[in-house]
Amino acid sequence: MIKQVIIMCCLLIFCVCMGSVSAVSTLRVMDTSVVKGESFDVEVMLQPDGYVKGWELKVVFDPVYLEALSVNSGDFFEEYLTLFNPGIINNTDGRIINIYGLIVGREGNISDSGAVAVLSFRAKDVVGATEIGLYDAGIMNETMYLPLNVVNGTVMINEVMQESEPQGEYQMEHDEEEKPFDWMSIFIPAIFLLLIFVIVIKILGG
Repeated sequence: MIKQVIIMCCLLIFCVCMGSVSAVSTLRVMDTSVVKGESFDVEVMLQPDGYVKGWELKVVFDPVYLEALSVNSGDFFEEYLTLFNPGIINNTDGRIINIYGLIVGREGNISDSGAVAVLSFRAKDVVGATEIGLYDAGIMNETMYLPLNVVNGTVMINEVMQESEPQGEYQMEHDEEEKPFDWMSIFIPAIFLLLIFVIVIKILGG
């Protein structure tokens, strides 16, 4: 009976460890295509793997290609009273710092996907591809920061608008091409499984 209890505890620990390893949220700057001289908006989308009460991020971009105009709150926390800070824009260095949002009060959190922020830019009179990146980004629940994967976005600045496939299809193909295989999501659970297997063998053998 004692051996069976120990085995069940080991299996439970393994399941919890696997869940904690695989639970990673994604913060993504959406790709877009514009014409030079055009003003446009870019959403920063959060796909949470858990409950989120607040977030923070900083933005970096190439001032040769883009001019930042403003930062507005997205629809991620639209159901709650929130504190939103649009950050400080520096078009000389190509940065926007201290952007954040959080739910006011003890109660309230979100687990559905949505836009945490909407970045407004103007494309300069330069044709080419440029990146909008995120750094020092974080999301948190009531007590701690949560694991987060950040995906930067690409802006294609054209001489004239070209016919292209729908944005959603392009985004999915772009993600599939750039997303690397996460070997750690397999390696770490495999190590735990091996350790648990050794422990169980020793228990049964004893």
